Order: sequence, then structure tokens, then C-alpha cells
Amino acid sequence: METPTSFRDVFNFDHRLTTPRKVDFGPFTIHVRKEHCENLEKLGRAETKSYELDGDLNPTIQVRPAVESNFVVTAQVQEISELNEPSALFPNVPTANGEFDLAVLLSFLSGRRVYIGDQYKQLGTRGTDRLVSPTYFYFQSNVWQFRNEVASADAAASLYNICMSLDLGDLIPSAAVANAALDAVSTWWASKTGNTKYGNGTKTKVVESIASFRKSLEERNESADVIDDICARIPGLCALSALEKLKRFLTQHGMFPAVPTKEQFDRLKTLNAIRNAVAHSGSIKPRQGESFDRTIEVAAASTRIVIHIVRVYIAKYLLQVVGDDYGVDREQEAVLRFFVAGVFNGQLIFDESYDEFMQRIDSTWMSDRKLEL
Repeated sequence: METPTSFRDVFNFDHRLTTPRKVDFGPFTIHVRKEHCENLEKLGRAETKSYELDGDLNPTIQVRPAVESNFVVTAQVQEISELNEPSALFPNVPTANGEFDLAVLLSFLSGRRVYIGDQYKQLGTRGTDRLVSPTYFYFQSNVWQFRNEVASADAAASLYNICMSLDLGDLIPSAAVANAALDAVSTWWASKTGNTKYGNGTKTKVVESIASFRKSLEERNESADVIDDICARIPGLCALSALEKLKRFLTQHGMFPAVPTKEQFDRLKTLNAIRNAVAHSGSIKPRQGESFDRTIEVAAASTRIVIHIVRVYIAKYLLQVVGDDYGVDREQEAVLRFFVAGVFNGQLIFDESYDEFMQRIDSTWMSDRKLEL
């Protein structure tokens, strides 16, 4: 007698499929049935707008109201032995297995925390912008085979932390987790590629300058102990600053201009200053003359940009999600556009509030039938 096929429920997987089908993902077959497609409407979502033309070609704005977060089954994965095999992403974590890897990868790609089987006990239903395009899961994905590349690049924790940030409603914890993820991947990259210090030519010049610097301090009657202490640390100045490492990381991965203007570099410094404030003091510092509300909006946008940076790096350069120009490439271009023009998802981050941005978009659409995004 044939053994019945068994399944594990998959919760909160925002696959965007509208009709029943099977999704091949690595060794797994994910079944999406009619009720699973219907359950997508129950997933929590923020209010959205669509800009359309009516039957008479007049511009209209359709508002889709926010949906309260629900915890629903949106697919089932067929039971196979790989679900119970040790994790490739976290080989040193005894409790992590193939089921855990699958949930993390689906969370990362879909922009919403996914749970499989009994993982639902770690309830979390928030979501953010999806990474891949709405049609991504209509086709076979190849990311499963690149799990070892993520682990080898010491990026598994960053991948997981980005997924964790989807659950965190408060800005500071979300920013802290996202910033830690960026620090980890950029530091590893800098170390592996030799982008940790200036070249020997620069070091030689710095060391040669110590004698004249020492003499200058002696002429100013500084004590010998202080001079020795200061001069001993001068060679360490040849190490790249965290800001310079981040700039090189972003440039290498197509998210920052190779020859930035002062204004573009200032945007990177502002982003880094917000990151440092969260990392070192667990707070967000307002810029001069900035209201509390604008400070929060800018910090929230900065956190989303950090999340985008990490997702692009892991997805495109480690998991090899390529050819998804609507998803990953669009996200990469959004980060680059922020640094080039100060625009992120259509909003002038430093020059207009979110309400002002939406009013501008609505007004332009209704008067000129243009979407300035």
C-alpha cells in the first residue's frame, strides 16, 4: 500500500501566486493550493495607493486600506528527509536544520518572516518591501545550492538578522539589527579583499612623519611619556576608517558612485552618523534644526536603506539571484539613487516629509498624469 504524502504547513510566505501550483525550491516541492492563494489577502499590509486611469482616461487614485497582521498558512512543503538534515547556513547550531534554512531563505526573498511547521511558536507577522519580483516564485529558484557560499562568507548571521528585523516594530532595535548585519558583511569583505588599510607607500610616509611630529611636540615642551604614547599609535592611522571601508564596499557592489561629489559623499556620512548613533548610544540624534518627527522619518529611511544594502549583497553576490531586474536590481538601483540624488523610492529623504512626498505624488498624478518616483 502506498504511503500517503505528508506536508508541513508554511506560514506567512508571501509568494504572490494567484492560482494553485507547485513551486520547486532546491530539493523541496512547495504546494500552493486555492485556499493558500486566498490567505495571502489576510497577511498584514500597510496602506497602499495605486495610480490608474478610469474608463474615460481620467487619472484616479485608488487607496488599499491597511490590513491587520494575521498568522495564516499560505503554502505547504512536502515532507522529505532534507528538512531534517543539518543546516548548511548554520552548521555549528545543533538545533538548526534544513527546515530552518528553508524558512530563512523564503523570509529573505519575500520580505516577510516565514515559519514552517512548529516554528510558528516564534510568532512574528510584520513585513517590509519584498526583495524579489512578484513573479519570482512562478519559476524554479536556484538559491538553495548557494547556502554554503553564504556560510563561507560569514554572512549567514547577517541574512538571519535581516529576516529578524522584519519582526521588530520599534525603530531602534530594527536599526541595530540591520546595522550589525551590514557591519558583518562589509567587514568580512574588506578583510578578504585587502581593503583594511592604506598601501605600503602611504604607511612609509606616515612612519617617516613621526620624527618631525615628535620633534614638534618636544619643541612645545610636551612630556616624553605623552610623546611616546601618541607616536606609538600613529602607524595605526594607516588602517582604513569604517566610513572608507563602507564606501569601498558599496562602490564595489554597484551601490555608490566610483567618483562621488562632495554632496554624494555627505549623504554617505549622514547615513553612517545615524548608524553610529544607534550602535554606540542606542539613540537617534536629531540634526540641527530638525523636528523630532523628521528625525524619526530620516532614521527610518536610513534603516531601510541599510536593509536594502545587505539584501542586495547577499542576494546578488552570494545567492546568485540574477536576472530579476524588477526585484534585486531595482533594489540595488534604489540604493545608488539615494546616494547620487538623495531620492529613495521617490522621496527626497532630506528635503521633504513623507506626507509632503505623498501630496506631491498625488498632485502631480491628478494634474499631469505623471508619477515622479
